[in-house]
Amino acid sequence: MKMFIVNNIPSAHSKKTIISKDAKDLMYKYANKTWKKRNISMILLTLETGIKLYELIALNRDDLHVINDNSYVEIRGAITRTLPISEELHSYILKSYKISGYSGEAMFSSRLNNRCSRQAAATIFNNYGLTSQILRDTYIYNLINSGVDTYNIAQLAGITTTDQMISKFYNCEYKFIDEFLGVPM
Repeated sequence: MKMFIVNNIPSAHSKKTIISKDAKDLMYKYANKTWKKRNISMILLTLETGIKLYELIALNRDDLHVINDNSYVEIRGAITRTLPISEELHSYILKSYKISGYSGEAMFSSRLNNRCSRQAAATIFNNYGLTSQILRDTYIYNLINSGVDTYNIAQLAGITTTDQMISKFYNCEYKFIDEFLGVPM
C-alpha cells in the first residue's frame, strides 16, 4: 500500500481510502469478463460519478442518456446533475438489463424484479471489498488532482456544504487500494 499526504500537510484526524488507477483498470477488466453486470455496473457508476448510495438506487432507466454519441446519467438528489459516463460503463448497464430480463423503470433491480434497496447495494459493494464511500472519495480525489475548483467539485459530487466536505480532502492522509478482488498490481 502506498501512502500519500496532499501538500505535505500532516493528517489531522482522518485517513481516506482511495482506489488506485491500477485497481480501477482491474475493475474494468473484471467487468468485461463477469456475468454479474448489474453489480459491477453499480460499482463503476459510483466510481465514475461519485453518486451517493440513495441516488444510485433511485436511478431509473430513463436517467441514462446518449447525447452526441456521449453517454450521460442524470442524477436527481440534493443537487440535480447530468454527468458523463464511459461508453464501456454504458454498455455494461445495457447488458445488465438484458441479463436480468427486468423491464421496469428502475435502473438496478433485485432478482425479484424490485428496485434494489440501499441494503442490497451496500451488500454488493461489500462483497467486492468496497464501500460507496471509498468509491465516492476516489471520485472527489480524482477531481481535486485534475485541478477542478472546489465549487465545481461540490456541484459534480452533489455536495451542498462545500467547505466542510472538500476541505477534508486537503487535510488528510490517503491509503491507496492497489488490488481488486485480491488481484494485486
